[in-house]
Formats: sequence, structure tokens, C-alpha cells
Amino acid sequence: MNNLLNNSSKLSGKKMVKRRPLANPSALSSLVNNIKQKIFVAIDESGSVSEKELNQFVSILSELSKKFEIELRPFDTEVGDKKKYRRNQSTYERTYCGGTDLNCVFDYYNSRKDMTMMFILTDGHVPKITVKCNKPYVIFISNNGTTHNVKGFNHKKLNSEMMLC
Repeated sequence: MNNLLNNSSKLSGKKMVKRRPLANPSALSSLVNNIKQKIFVAIDESGSVSEKELNQFVSILSELSKKFEIELRPFDTEVGDKKKYRRNQSTYERTYCGGTDLNCVFDYYNSRKDMTMMFILTDGHVPKITVKCNKPYVIFISNNGTTHNVKGFNHKKLNSEMMLC
């Protein structure tokens, strides 16, 4: 995750601004201007996602919240209400437990004009994705998850420490 978020530094005036490559380089404009980027984070709370995976996702949230303004929402077959996230939170409380549908997440993200990036945290046990997304996003698949149904979509498999492989 750090490699994705932290690649190089650039001196901008008198302030050091970290430059972080994301799925779309144009999404960096707010970072170069020293403005916190808004990132939509969707966490899969379907029944196939284990409690261990949910708690491991919290470490990713900790890293993201240091650098970005995040809006956290759970989902299964629908996108839930905004969840509060505390920076030093060590556990994650499940509020959903149904099936999984990434189409509802893409629909929601497409409707949000204020979001510049989306990260989806899931185990990859999802039906076929039919909604197109033209904004930057990355689907992070847990180390025990499957990438079979997200082929052709921007995704990254996490290793056992929930870090990018």
C-alpha cells in the first residue's frame, strides 16, 4: 500500500509535498496543490468476508487516513450509510452480512462528483460487474480472496500482511 501511496517527493515552494501515484495521474492535482484528496472507501461486509479480513482492512484504513480524507461506507448488495473511522481503530464492526454486488458500489461512486478516487476492500467473491466506471478506482482483494470475477477491472491482490504484492 505504501508503494502505491508514496513514491516520490517534490519541493513545492517552501513546503515539501509528497507526490503519490494513483490509478490516474490527473488525480494527483489536489496533492500537488497541498489539498487533501477525498477518497471513497467501500468495505465489503458480505458473509464471505471473514472477521479477520475485516480487521486486517483496518490497517489499510489507518495508512489512508494519515494522508487523505476518506469517506468509509460498508456494502454488500447495497451501499450503506457513512461509517465513522478513528485513526487508531484496531477492529472493525460488521453492520451487513448479505451477498456481494460491486455494481451498487460503482453506481454510488459514479454519482458522487466530490470523490476523486475509490478503493474497494473485498474478498473478490462477487458476481459479474456490469457497471462501467470512468473515474479512478482500485479493487483490493484480500490475500485469501479470488481475482477471478474482477479480471479486466483495476485490481490488486494483497499479500498475507495485507500489503500490496
